[in-house]
Amino acid sequence: MALRPPRPRRARRLVRVALATGAATLVAVVAVIAFSLTRGPRPEEQVAERFLTALLQGEGGAAYALTTPEYRAVVFERDLDAIADALADVAGTGAALTILGSERTVPEPVTPESLVGYQAITDVGRIEGVVTLEQQPDDGWAVREVSHRFPGADPEDVAEVQELLRRLNQQVTQRVSG
Repeated sequence: MALRPPRPRRARRLVRVALATGAATLVAVVAVIAFSLTRGPRPEEQVAERFLTALLQGEGGAAYALTTPEYRAVVFERDLDAIADALADVAGTGAALTILGSERTVPEPVTPESLVGYQAITDVGRIEGVVTLEQQPDDGWAVREVSHRFPGADPEDVAEVQELLRRLNQQVTQRVSG
């Protein structure tokens, strides 16, 4: 049995369906790309950026204002001021901060949190770490904890800030446990 070529009318209908499907797919792809390019940073990434910028500029009070009540219960403003001053000395005037992205999680008991990775290129090298933020009842975000690493930096350049961070960790442990 030989195959017959499609009738012209049926062929035209197939072409129209194929073109419509292709056009719809193209519109969908363009919409997804446009949305991903224009969505901008997430709200928690903006809070993390403001917090880190304040720290790197030696503005501990501004950073402290962006923390959770639980953070402020165990870390005093003077402690964060001292760390901000030391980080500002390490960062210098030309620090370039980059937010690397974020990931939201919902741990128990259902308080959304977000982990925001960052990197700062400073006068002494790179600072990198993670800022953990917690969603607040007003739907805003606040910093719950932060980590800093200094890969490749001369230990002498970051000794003061590392010592301050070590002491703060000890103080927080003591304040929480007793």
